[in-house]
Amino acid sequence: MGLFPTDAVNGQQVTNTRGTVFEYNAAGNYWFVVFITDVYTQAQVDALLHTRLHIITDILDHSATNHRLFYSDGAGHVIELAFGADGTVLTSTGIATAPAFEAAAGGNGGITYSPPLHFNASSGWSEDGWYWFISHSATGESIYAIYICNETGTYYVDIAHYSTGAPRTDLGTISVGAYTHGEAISRTNLLDAEAMSLVNAAANICYIKSSTSSFALTKGDIVSVKWSKTNNVGANSLVIEGIYLRIT
Repeated sequence: MGLFPTDAVNGQQVTNTRGTVFEYNAAGNYWFVVFITDVYTQAQVDALLHTRLHIITDILDHSATNHRLFYSDGAGHVIELAFGADGTVLTSTGIATAPAFEAAAGGNGGITYSPPLHFNASSGWSEDGWYWFISHSATGESIYAIYICNETGTYYVDIAHYSTGAPRTDLGTISVGAYTHGEAISRTNLLDAEAMSLVNAAANICYIKSSTSSFALTKGDIVSVKWSKTNNVGANSLVIEGIYLRIT
């Protein structure tokens, strides 16, 4: 008798030396394979299917396009994402859409302010702690601020102000100059008496007025700003809470 008995009964099983299990089907008078064991070695199985628990960076059984990140899409598929340009940051575009590399925004909606190192004013102004004020009736009076530029870029001057009486519009001009750091008395006029009026539509509400023109600064520049009041608009006071350099 060989491997299969000639007098096998229905459902009888036999196993060969390789571990393959056969079962007899009497209705069809044939043997069929039920189970295969030990056909492949463990190493052979690993080569075909690979170990299920392992780190994704195992280069023996995973590969990817160079310089990519991975995220999963709405169907649970792993997707490659190419690196963004230099200086961009990975940004969420929503809980159901792919992330993207975008330009980095500043902490204030992309706006960065530089406060002055020194703040002073002509004799018509008065100081009260952290702000300066002057009568709306005064003319020809100026307020000054000095800065050191911390970042090369394009700037505006912003003035934070309010009025103790309203409405009031104080006409004025803004002048900006820059000295190159370490350079002896060489001032570059960036804004020269450009019109810049401070409009207060309501009393005791702070407004921010921006210079009309922008100007370029280089990191390390020493910057001087002067705002001069040019009209008489009556009683009450104009209050300056701050003069700032703004880069966008």
